[in-house]
Amino acid sequence: MPWYAVDHITIEERSHLHEATKTLLTLLMDRIEKDHESTTLTSMLLKRVWRAALKCPGFTPTMKDNIVYICGLDEQTAVEYGLPPYADNWKDLWTIGPKPGVQRDVLQVRS
Repeated sequence: MPWYAVDHITIEERSHLHEATKTLLTLLMDRIEKDHESTTLTSMLLKRVWRAALKCPGFTPTMKDNIVYICGLDEQTAVEYGLPPYADNWKDLWTIGPKPGVQRDVLQVRS
């Protein structure tokens, strides 16, 4: 997707891409678990896919939080990839996220 031209990407397209990514991750995790002998479907590939998903500028904080949950990643990893605290509370924000590099203590605090 041309994330540099976000004004040409609809919310629906972004949602479809996110659903496809979640499905891909789920299938990949299942195949890795069942087929330990595979030389192509490895945990390294899985790590590359979830890293790409967490770096995707088109995914909202909630979408990225879903990726973290599906892959069973810890909070420290989520923080390293720029996920804001309490990203699950950002569910109503479909097109924005925190400015890259903003300090975590400036963002929403759960009450």
